[in-house]
Amino acid sequence: MQLVNGAPGVERLGVSEYEWWSEALHGVSRHGKGVRFNGSVKASTMFPQVILTAASFDSRIWYRIGQAIGREARAMYNNGQARGLTFWAPNINVLRDPRWGRGQETPGEDPLVVGDYSVSYVRGIQGDSFEGGKIDPNSDHLQASACCKHFIANDLDNWKTVNRYNFDANINQQDLADTYLPPFQKCVQQGQASGIMCAYNRVNGVPNCADYNLLTKTARQAWKFKGYIASDCDAVAIMHDVQGYSKLPEDAVASVLKAGMDVNCGSYLKKYTKSAVQMNKITEADIDRALVNLFTIRMRLGLFNGNPKDGIYGKLGPDQVCSKENQDLALEAARNGIVLLKNSANLLPLSKTKTTSIAVIGPNVVDWFGWSVGGANYRGDYDRFRGYGWGGFGMKVEERKRNLMILRVERRTSCEKVNFKVVVGVENHGQASNHTVLLFTKWNGKDLNGHVIKKLVGYQRASLGTRKRGQVEFVVKPCEHFSSANEDGLMIIDEGSRSLVVGDQEYTIDIVI
Repeated sequence: MQLVNGAPGVERLGVSEYEWWSEALHGVSRHGKGVRFNGSVKASTMFPQVILTAASFDSRIWYRIGQAIGREARAMYNNGQARGLTFWAPNINVLRDPRWGRGQETPGEDPLVVGDYSVSYVRGIQGDSFEGGKIDPNSDHLQASACCKHFIANDLDNWKTVNRYNFDANINQQDLADTYLPPFQKCVQQGQASGIMCAYNRVNGVPNCADYNLLTKTARQAWKFKGYIASDCDAVAIMHDVQGYSKLPEDAVASVLKAGMDVNCGSYLKKYTKSAVQMNKITEADIDRALVNLFTIRMRLGLFNGNPKDGIYGKLGPDQVCSKENQDLALEAARNGIVLLKNSANLLPLSKTKTTSIAVIGPNVVDWFGWSVGGANYRGDYDRFRGYGWGGFGMKVEERKRNLMILRVERRTSCEKVNFKVVVGVENHGQASNHTVLLFTKWNGKDLNGHVIKKLVGYQRASLGTRKRGQVEFVVKPCEHFSSANEDGLMIIDEGSRSLVVGDQEYTIDIVI
């Protein structure tokens, strides 16, 4: 049965067995069933946990990590130690509640950063360029296949009587459009991810894997997703066994296949698909649709092109796995992600000569599983690295007063025509050289109507010496940065006052439509 993660071979067609389930959140992992460390490759490079890597605000290093993971994955496949090349990463659920036990797997709580991380990681692991566009979505040149997970609003594991299997997330259309959907939309449209995983939980009563509006209307039709959709492991079974959404096992099978899911991590489709057909709950056409999506990905990975060592990634071998280059990249990522929040007494860095002992306290002293090892890169105090001015607005401004700009947007104006540049002057008042300059937009209207009051719209790393000044440039896109979702989940721009904010400085913009 080909619609489960452990797909058997079909000898009469010359189709080999395939394992869809492999993991690579921050390195090719032993978790999942597709990768084995029982040959000449005994270990892969473990990069820092994603929450740390994201704190660098460095999309280049996110891309380089994805690229390294993709190369190691393909190298292990070429070496006969991987039974598949579909890796169920990245995890791009927005970390709304820090009590969620898997928050360290994600890039954090901000939809912009989470979406940008997904694009860089996916392009890297799949073999695309940093800018994207190198890989034709219809080609067979995937280095490895990435999977955006968990679609959608999956951010609870175990809280009182609620767990990740019976959780029903009640979310209005406005919050879905503002917060939860954008990272996945970027992962699909900009990253060109070749896989999506639907989550265990329900959203407004409907299991994600049985949601036709989510999987087909949104992902495939609206976003033009070209790839396969997998369930989280046993997500189909819990629709019947835990949630009580499906009366019969065959009803669960029918719900997910008709919604647009293709492969079940688990055995439920293996057990009940045939009986679902016999009971006329699904047709062979529903199965064929899923098979086309699954075998298309295997073809794009070049798995029907003969010996993998003769392909475009054939030269990747064991020497590419856990290499000195990749270990150095992991160390660089750890250093760049560490954030020093305050060092007003200048106690750090610790003196190598005067420090004779260091106490490490807590349960992880003994149980260090999951630690990300790397050196420290001490970064300057946040309040001592600040913007000192604005300037360089690269557009025709209709009216300009002190700290005020009026932007007129005609209803037929294309979005690109109203984009403009912002140049932020920065001065380093601390001793460390690296900091991230964050640009926010703020809604100044009294009537919120569910508006996001303040949101991140840009970030740039700045490296300056002590007392040095520099400039950081942003492109402000009003259609994207000044828009927000209405109650129906449609993105609109309202008239009214906005502010561009860096640190404690604001620049007011009045929008007239």
